[in-house]
Amino acid sequence: IFAFPVNIAIAIATIMALWVAEKEYSSTKWHKQLRSATTSCLILTAIIIWCIIGGCISQDASSTGMAGALGLTSFPTSIPFVALLAALLVNLSMTIIRRICKHGLSKSKTFVLTHFGIWLALLSGFAGAADTYKLRTILEPDSETTKAIDNKGHEYSLPFTLKMRDFNIVADRNGAPAQYSATID
Repeated sequence: IFAFPVNIAIAIATIMALWVAEKEYSSTKWHKQLRSATTSCLILTAIIIWCIIGGCISQDASSTGMAGALGLTSFPTSIPFVALLAALLVNLSMTIIRRICKHGLSKSKTFVLTHFGIWLALLSGFAGAADTYKLRTILEPDSETTKAIDNKGHEYSLPFTLKMRDFNIVADRNGAPAQYSATID
């Protein structure tokens, strides 16, 4: 949802807020529930269900209708999927912080490193989504372009020039194209 460096600032602020919440509210019922294994399982189950639903629908971001309105046609950036990943990150963060506060880092190295690795993988996928664009362009041999379009037809100016130097098609024994390759500067 947010691009670099805003995503890093939000992640750091969230961790700091969760650390303070652990120090101030660790004995409250709602805090215990948020960091519980039951909550982890519920979030993971919701992610699995959402992935199954999203996997059954064509991923065409320009699509309209109910599937498009729910974000199912642009699955990795849909609001429900991003919210579920954020919830899992918060739950995992709370679990790691609780373990460090309760047992100390020296007694929990394996647990913390394992869970931090999972946390880092989730954060990387979650935080990097905003920096990604899927653009297409048409290049003819010896032509140049600095324009590309997205799935919705919006045109973008590229900060560089694309030029096709070479294009090859390798056919199989029946004459059908088997492999395409292009050399682009």
